[in-house]
Amino acid sequence: MFKFSHIEDYLKKRLDSAGKREYLRIPSKIPVLYSFGKGKKSGKDEFRQCYTTNISGGGIAITVIDAPSTLSRMFQKMGQKIALKIEIPRKDKLINCMGAIKWCEIMHEKQVLKHEVGIIFNTIDPNDKIDLLSFAVALIRRKVLAKISMIFLIVSVIVTGVWAMQSNLAKKVIHKKFVISKDIGSKLRQDIISLIRKRDKLQEDLEKNEQDMERQKQLIKERRLYLDNSKYILLDIYKEWNIDTLESLMIFDGLYKKGRKAFKEKNYKSAIGFYEKLIQNYPDTLLGYRLLAQALYSDMQTEKADAVFKKYMEKIKKQVINP
Repeated sequence: MFKFSHIEDYLKKRLDSAGKREYLRIPSKIPVLYSFGKGKKSGKDEFRQCYTTNISGGGIAITVIDAPSTLSRMFQKMGQKIALKIEIPRKDKLINCMGAIKWCEIMHEKQVLKHEVGIIFNTIDPNDKIDLLSFAVALIRRKVLAKISMIFLIVSVIVTGVWAMQSNLAKKVIHKKFVISKDIGSKLRQDIISLIRKRDKLQEDLEKNEQDMERQKQLIKERRLYLDNSKYILLDIYKEWNIDTLESLMIFDGLYKKGRKAFKEKNYKSAIGFYEKLIQNYPDTLLGYRLLAQALYSDMQTEKADAVFKKYMEKIKKQVINP
C-alpha cells in the first residue's frame, strides 16, 4: 500500500548520499558507445553500445549486458583507459571523451550477465560536460514531476471517491461512522497539501542547481575572455616600455607552436606539458604563464589554474606596471 512517508524516505536517502560524494549522481539512461582501442583485424576503434545508469560531474556509470570474456577482463582492470561517445537525445549531439575505469560489479540476473562499470572522466570538453549534466538534470526533473503528478492524480481520485461515499452514506449510517469518514477525508486533504509543498520545494531545488551551473559556466567564460584579451593589452604596454624582446623570442619557439596546436585540437593535457616546458626555458615570460593558465582552466584543473593565474598577475605588476 502506498504511503506518503515513502517519498520522504526516498528524498532523505538521495540527499544523504549526495552529501557523502564529491559529485551528485543523477540516474539517467542515455545511449553510449565505448571502445578499448583499435581492433586486431580492422585496425580501427571498435565501438560497442551500452547505456548509462547514472551521470555525475566526475564521470558516468554504464551497464553492459552479455559482454565477451575479453571485454569482461578489460572492465575489471582498474585504471583501464576507455574511449566514450555519449549521445544526447533531442539535441543530435555526440560527446567524445576519454575516461578510466574506477570500479566494476558483475551480476547474474535470469541467465543474463551484467557488468556495472564506473568510469571517471580524464579528458572532456567543459562545455560538453555542462550540456551532459544539464540534460540529465532536466531528464530527472521530468521524471520526478511526472511521478508526483501521477501520485497527485491518484490521491485526488481517492479523495473524490471518499467524498462521494460520504454523501451517499450520510443518510444510511449513524453519526459516529459519519464522523470517522470525515476524519479520513481531512487526513487525506492534509496529505495532499503536504505533497504539493514537497513537490514545490523539489522544483525550487532543481531550478537552483540549474542556476548554479549557469553561474559556473559564465565564470569560466569570463576568465577565458580575460586571458584572451589580456594579450592585446600587454602588447600595448610592451610597446610603451620597450620590453618585448623575450616575448618575441617565445613566439617563434617550437614549444609555443606545438602548445597552441594541441590547444586548438582540445588536447589540453599535451598543451599543458608544452607550456610548462616553455616556462622552464623562459622563466621570466608572461605569455607562457597566461597560456598555461588558459589550458588548465580548459582542462578543469581549477585550483592549479588559479595558482598560475595569480603568479601571472604578479609578474605583470613586477615586469610591466612597476619595472
